[in-house]
Amino acid sequence: MGAPGVTFQAVDLTRPRVERLRTDICGFLGYAERGPIDRPVKLTSWRQFLDAFGAPLTSAHTGHSVRLFFENGGSACHMQRLADPDQAAAAVCLIDLGGTGTGVRLSAAFSSISQSVTRRSGPTGLAPGLSGASPGSWGNRLSVQVQAGGRAVASSLPNQPADGLTLRLASVAGFGPGSWVRLVQDGDVMDRLGRIASVDPQLSEVTFTTAIASLPLDFARPIRVEAQEFTLVLMLDGIEVERHADLSLDPEHPRHAPGVLASESRFAAAEVTLDVVHLDNPNFWPKPGLPLAFAGGNDGLVSLRKDHVLAALDRLALVDEISVLAAPDLVLADAGEVVPLSDPLPYFPCRSLDAPPAGVVNGVVVDADTGAPLVRARVTSQGGSAAAVLTDAQGAFLMTGLAEGQASIRIEKDGWLPLDASGQAFPVVMPQPQRFTLSARTAPPVFSDDEVFEIQSKMADQGRKGYRVALLDVPQTAMASLSALQAWRMRFDTSHAAMYWPWVIASDPLVAGGGRLLPPSGVVAGLLARLDLAEGPQRAPANRPLRGLTAVTEAVDDERHGLLNDLGINVLRAYPGRGIAPQGARTLSSDPEWRYLGVRRLMLMIAKSIEQSHQWAVFEPNDRPLRDALVQSLTAFLAALWRRGAFAGPTPETSFAVKCDAENNPPGVVDAGQLVADIAVAPVRPAEFIKLRLGRIERLAVQVEEGR
Repeated sequence: MGAPGVTFQAVDLTRPRVERLRTDICGFLGYAERGPIDRPVKLTSWRQFLDAFGAPLTSAHTGHSVRLFFENGGSACHMQRLADPDQAAAAVCLIDLGGTGTGVRLSAAFSSISQSVTRRSGPTGLAPGLSGASPGSWGNRLSVQVQAGGRAVASSLPNQPADGLTLRLASVAGFGPGSWVRLVQDGDVMDRLGRIASVDPQLSEVTFTTAIASLPLDFARPIRVEAQEFTLVLMLDGIEVERHADLSLDPEHPRHAPGVLASESRFAAAEVTLDVVHLDNPNFWPKPGLPLAFAGGNDGLVSLRKDHVLAALDRLALVDEISVLAAPDLVLADAGEVVPLSDPLPYFPCRSLDAPPAGVVNGVVVDADTGAPLVRARVTSQGGSAAAVLTDAQGAFLMTGLAEGQASIRIEKDGWLPLDASGQAFPVVMPQPQRFTLSARTAPPVFSDDEVFEIQSKMADQGRKGYRVALLDVPQTAMASLSALQAWRMRFDTSHAAMYWPWVIASDPLVAGGGRLLPPSGVVAGLLARLDLAEGPQRAPANRPLRGLTAVTEAVDDERHGLLNDLGINVLRAYPGRGIAPQGARTLSSDPEWRYLGVRRLMLMIAKSIEQSHQWAVFEPNDRPLRDALVQSLTAFLAALWRRGAFAGPTPETSFAVKCDAENNPPGVVDAGQLVADIAVAPVRPAEFIKLRLGRIERLAVQVEEGR
C-alpha cells in the first residue's frame, strides 16, 4: 500500500461446522474395590481401571463387565463407584513424631487419571498431579515402613566465612533450599538441626536460615553435614509396592512428602500435621522401625440404599459425552454362605535331622474398624514349615520355627477378608507384639425387583434428557420362567432402553472351571462401541460375535426367540462356528417408529450434534442470511451422514430435507424471537428378516454348434 487511507478487505465469515459427536462412550455404575465415590472417572483402558479401582470384586459384576467392554472394542468409558458416602472411609496410618499424636498422616488414595479428560467429560477427576481419597477395606491391607534416607553428605572446608550463617562444603550435591541437616563433629551429633535457606554451587556454600555459630562447633576443624531425610516403603499384603526416597517434612523442600506421594503414589496420600517449628528437633523426624498398619477402611456397602444409587446416577448425568448406560451390579444375586475354615493342625511334610529355625513371630490380630481382638483367627506361614496357630481370646498368637528376618504369613477367619502380611521373626519373643488387622467381608447389597425396576427406569429417563440409551439386564428372579421374563419386560415402555437376555459365561483364568457368570450389558456396550467407531450409531449392534465369552446361560430355540423378539427382548445366541452374538437390536418401545435401537441412537446423535454445534446462532439477527447459514450447515452435516450410510435413500434428496425460510418462520414467529428449522430424515432400518426364494424351472436346452 502506498498512500495512507481507509481500505476494505473482503473476508469469508465462516460458521462453525456441525461436529458429529461420539456415541460409543459408556457410563458404568457399580461396585469396585477402591477408587473415588464422589465423582465418575474417565477410563481409556483396562489398565486404568485396575490402577484407579483395583482388581474386580469376586462378588460383583462391574469389574469384569468393564474388562469385556474394552476387549470388545470400547475405547472410553466413565466409571461411577457405588458406596454409602456416609459410611465409606479410607484407611489411615499415623507416623507419630515426638509422641505428640501428630506427624505424618497417610491415607489410602488413588492416582488421578487426568490425561483422558476432555471438555465434555464432566466432573471426571482432579487436576494433574493430584490424587483422591480411595475408601474401602482394601486400604487395611496397606502398611508403611520408615527407612533411613538422606544421601546428601559432605564435610566442611577450612577457612569458613565468619558470618555464622554460611558453611563452605566439599560438595553441595543433594542439598537445597528447605533441606534440614545434622551437624556432626568428632562423633558428637548436635542436638539441633540446621535448615538450609540457599545454596551457591559456584562457591560450594550453603547458607542457613538461622545462625549456627551458637552451636558447640569448632569451625576450624571439619564438620560433617548430613541431610535429614527419610524413605517411606508402602506394602500391600506385606509385599513392597512403592518406595519413596529422600523425603522431607519441610514444605519448601523439593521432596516434600505430601507432594511426592500425591504425584508419584498409586496407593497413598500424605499429610504432615506436625508444626514446622518443631523440625529443628531430631526427635520429631520419622525413625526407622517396623511396618505400621493402615486401619479404619470401610467399603460403605452394608448400608448402601437405593437412594445412594440414584444419587450416583445423577452424577453420571453431569457427564455430557456419555451416550450409553450400563449397571450390571443392579441385578446381583445373593452371594451365598461363606465356607467355614477348619481348625489348623501342625503339619510337617518330612522329618529333618537339623534343628528347626529359632525365629519367633508374636502378634495380635484385631478388627480393622473397631480395634477389637479377633479370636480363633488362623495364622499360617507361607513357604515355611512352621505349624499354623490360632489367636487366643486377646487376639494374640505366637508362631515359632521360622527363619529369622522377614516372614510371610497369612491370616484367615470366617467372615473376614484374608490378609497376606509380612512379619518380623526375632530370636526371642518381643515385649511389644506386632499388630495385624482384618477387615470384615462385606458383600454388596441385593436389591429387590421393585428397586431394580425403579433404578432402571431412572436410567431410561436420563436418556430422554441426556441423549443416551440404557442397556438393561434382566434380574435372575425374572429368569425363572418364560412367563416371569415376559412379565418383567412388560414393566417398561421406552425407546431409550434396550433389554438383553440371557446372561453369559465370560472366560476368566482366575476362576475354577475358567468361567464367570455375568449379565450381558457390559459386553454388549463394547460391541456397540466397536460398531459405532467403525460405521456409526445407525449400525445395529447385532449378529457380530462377542469376544471373551464361552457360553450363554440358556439355549434358545427359534420359537422362543421369535416370541421374545416380538416383545423387544434382544436374545443372545450361540451358533456353531459363529460364536455368541446378540440376535436382536430393538428398544423397549411400543411405538413402531422407535422400534429399532439404531434408529433411536442415530436420531439422538443428530439432535445432540445440531444442538451443541448451533449455539453460535443464538442472538444472531433473525433474518434471511441466518436462515440460509443454518440450511447450509445442516445440509452439509446430513450429507456427510448420508455418505456414511446412515440414511435409506439412494440420493441426498431422497434421504433428508431441511427447510428454514419465510414460510415456516412467519412474522409472528420472528417477533417471538424464534427461528424454526424443519429437518426430515429417512434413517436406515436393519433387515431383520431376509427371505430367499428357491424354486425349480424347466431344464434349459443346451445347443452345441458343430465346428465347420
